[in-house]
This record gives sequence, structure tokens and C-alpha cells, in this order.
Amino acid sequence: MEDAVSKVAGEDKKTTLQLGGHRFAQESFKNNVFQLVDNIYYSTDNINYTFGVDLMYTHANSIYGSEVNGRFHFRPSDGKTAMQNFDDMKPYAYYREVPLMSDPAVVGKIFNAGVYGQLQTKLAQGLDLVAGLRLDYGHYPTSPLNEELLKEVGVRTDHKLKSFVVQPRFQMTWDVNEERKDFFRVGAGIFASDINNYMTINNLTFDGKHFATVDVRGADVPTPNFVDYRKDPSSTPTLAQFQVPTINTYGPDAKIPVVYKANVSYTHFFTEKLKASLSGYMNLGRNNYMYVDRNMVKDPFFRLANEDNRGVFVPAASIVDGAPDWKKEGFPISLVEF
Repeated sequence: MEDAVSKVAGEDKKTTLQLGGHRFAQESFKNNVFQLVDNIYYSTDNINYTFGVDLMYTHANSIYGSEVNGRFHFRPSDGKTAMQNFDDMKPYAYYREVPLMSDPAVVGKIFNAGVYGQLQTKLAQGLDLVAGLRLDYGHYPTSPLNEELLKEVGVRTDHKLKSFVVQPRFQMTWDVNEERKDFFRVGAGIFASDINNYMTINNLTFDGKHFATVDVRGADVPTPNFVDYRKDPSSTPTLAQFQVPTINTYGPDAKIPVVYKANVSYTHFFTEKLKASLSGYMNLGRNNYMYVDRNMVKDPFFRLANEDNRGVFVPAASIVDGAPDWKKEGFPISLVEF
């Protein structure tokens, strides 16, 4: 195996090599879900009613495993290819998420409850209405307060995430003159979404107490001993002097995503097997969530004129050999807020 060389903007670019990681080998997710759904149906001469309740509890026991085994990086240097440096066991960087406790498993307890009612009736000749209302409540696990982080950065890690969403919905269908040839439909509603449980697992796991990040370069990188690592995983370097925690936490105004939907359509049947339709749909999402660097600067430190004035959001002093080193002074801290 040899390093590949590519021509980019007239310059030779060589490959680097990474070894280690097994990024998801030891992950474990065990979810026990208990759900109770009960419906009651009641009909009169003109209206059919449906009432119901939906209760669900999720007990999630999760062990994070990404990057826990450690990863070594090799690259061309001193006239040698990345493969030659690998043969010499001379990596330039080492990265690992180090468990800070013997059992880093976290338990997420998620409770969702919904109650709903629906009616179906005929308003006029050929005009049918289905209307309903659903109320949903969700309660999600919260990380404990990290006092040290609050003191140093001013960010709380104990913000709660819960939701109560009122969701009216309706659908009207008009069969013109009840001839089964021309149909008009219009409907709209509000729908509560849910969050990916992995997001809550991340928040519980990366609270500064379960894992710490090790990312070293140059003289701080240990000499790899892959054979011993496989024989005894506990011998994988932990480099306590370089450990820095990563924090994931809910933002103070975090909300559950909500979707608004509406539709209108017209359908004409030329025959029982041939029809044509004209439809319009609208979807609007609110409260979508994302991960952001809480301490990211608002404006770039400098811009690259040869790359369409692209902004660089780290100081030049933190860029070593073309790669940013987040441990250097002035680099945004690795704090992620949802």
C-alpha cells in the first residue's frame, strides 16, 4: 500500500492514515418501552365519536462507545510517507474519548402522554367533516447541574426539556351532489413531533463527569502498542494530564419540534378507473433543533481571499501545520448546546 498523490490547484496532496477507533464496537442501547392505548367509541344518529388515551414510558440504558478505543493518525513527514511513519510507529496525533468511571452507562427515563377526541359527521348533502383535538405531554431526562462549568463559563446544564402541545385537526370532503364524480377536500392540523432519543443520551453522557476528550499532537503522542491494546484494552493510553471534558446540554429555551400541515385538492372521475386530481400541500416546521458551539465567536478571526473570502473562526495561532488545534489559546471551547 502506498500513499496516493493527487493534484489539487497545481500542488501535490498526499493521503494520511488513521488506525484504531473501532468507533461503535462497545456501544450498547437497551430500551424497554411500555405503552398503553385505550379507545372509546360512541355513536349517535348524526355523529360518531372517538375518545382515547395514549401513555408511553421509555427506560433507556445506554453505553456510549464512539472513539472510546482511541485513534492514531499518521501523515507524511520528513520525506517519509504516512505508511512509512506507520511502519516506524510515529503518529503525529492521538484522539480518544476516555471513560472517567468504571461504568459510564446512563439511564434515560422518557414519559409521553396523549389524550385525544375525534368526531365524524355529515354537515350537508355530500359534505363530510372529520375533526379532532389531541393533547400531548412529553417529559425528558435532565442532566445534573455542573457547578464547575457554571462558575467558569456561566452555562447551566440542568435546563429541563418538556412539552405540552395542543393539536387541533380537521378534514372536510365534499362529494358534489353525491354523484361520486367530483370531490373537493380541504384539511389542516398541528402535529407534535418527537426528538431522537440519542440526543438525550448525548446530554446525559457528555455532562463532564462520564467522559473526557484527549486530543494530543507531536511530542505528546504516545508510541502505539496495538498488540497490547488488543490483549488488554485497559492499557489504551488515557493521558490524564491532557483530558478535557466535552459538554452537551439543553438550551434554556429548547422546545419540541411542531409541524403545521394543510392540504386542498380536487378530483374528477371520468370513469370508475380514470381520474384526474389537482392538489396543494403546505408543511411548516417550528422549533427544529441543532447542535451549536456555545462559545463560537460571532465574526471570523480572518478571511481567505483565495477561497472566495471564506471566514475562518479560529485564530491563526491555533492552526498548526494546516490543521486547527482546539487546545490553543483563543480557540472556542467545545461546549455544545441544544
